[in-house]
Amino acid sequence: MCQKALVLQTYQPTGSVIETFLTECSDIIFNYEQNLADVIQQLISCRYDYIICCEHLPDDTLSSLEQLKQAHDIPFDTRILAFSYELERSHKEQALALGVIDFHDINHIENYADFFQQGELVSSGTILLVEENEDDATLLTSLLEQRGHIVNCFTNIELAYIAVKQLHYDLLVTDLFSLSKYLNKNQLISTINTVVLSNHNKPEMLVDLLQLGVADVINKPIVPESLLLRIERILKTKQSHRDELKHKTQHLLELSTKDALTSAYNRRYLEDVIAQRINFLKRHDEPFSVLVLDIDNFKQINDTQGHQAGDKLLVQLVSLIQYHIRNIDCICRYGGEEFVIVLAGCAVESAMIKAEKIREHVETTGMTISIGVAVFTDASQTLLVDEHINVADLAMYQAKKAGKNKVVLYSRD
Repeated sequence: MCQKALVLQTYQPTGSVIETFLTECSDIIFNYEQNLADVIQQLISCRYDYIICCEHLPDDTLSSLEQLKQAHDIPFDTRILAFSYELERSHKEQALALGVIDFHDINHIENYADFFQQGELVSSGTILLVEENEDDATLLTSLLEQRGHIVNCFTNIELAYIAVKQLHYDLLVTDLFSLSKYLNKNQLISTINTVVLSNHNKPEMLVDLLQLGVADVINKPIVPESLLLRIERILKTKQSHRDELKHKTQHLLELSTKDALTSAYNRRYLEDVIAQRINFLKRHDEPFSVLVLDIDNFKQINDTQGHQAGDKLLVQLVSLIQYHIRNIDCICRYGGEEFVIVLAGCAVESAMIKAEKIREHVETTGMTISIGVAVFTDASQTLLVDEHINVADLAMYQAKKAGKNKVVLYSRD
């Protein structure tokens, strides 16, 4: 199922660069807003998997992020990304402390191409690294990033502690000197799996750290192979728990957005898809089509053959339709024996050809359907989401009146 991202782009040139990049991520639905108030309103009414903030200057980005955090309680599993120009390390550290998973320079946006893959992060883990020695910090960051991990590095333990409270990390890797400032209060260790890098090889210190809840203690100088094996052992355990939770969450999401009988999407999901298509029409002049179809004489089938036979036909119909549509298209059960198909990027000719192929294929099974087609190419139209469905529904009823088993294109005339 597609994930959803909310994009704040107050500076249009910056937003255009980001939007061009994001449109290639076909497994994610993007909603774009140009002011912070609209973003906050969106977050109140809808849950998003990603929030992406695009500003010209990093200070503007930080200001927007601070206002956003103050105005709305963002779920911990919503990932926040930021993009800007003229970034310095201090900007990135401030953003990370605000709960941003990464603050990236737009000039190097091509380096971010692998961040999204089928709507998920491709890295193995998100690691918070605290190391006052800059040479060690550079070495550790390089080692971990080469293995596909996202590494947020701090030289300041106070900023790191703020970051832990703002963003969900899989692992904290810290030098002993930095961590010692928080050992008495046990503030970090109780929050996150922690690996300590130590210059001391005293058994009693090792015991004390493990009793405090530290996951592992690694002595310096660092042996890369040993470090990676021990860190990834901890991450593997963490990942297995996360995968189990993700599977359960995904199952619940599917229950909330899919029809239990046919596995087609439901009305709730349909509204999101049409809203996304309207957005693309306005921004990119990309047309879309809505098909409303209904099984002919379905009540008679239920009455004579029973509801189980009717249910079997509904499942069969969805399977046939899915054969003809693409991943970026969508089929939803609208109610009873009525279904809605949304075709992305389809104008009149391609939509009518697609509808006719579906009708012909269904007819070979012994049942027939009537299809109404509505095509939307005018970005100046101000129709509501439901109205896009209603006009296709009118065309479907015209197909019924014309003798059923037909495809009719909606016309205002």
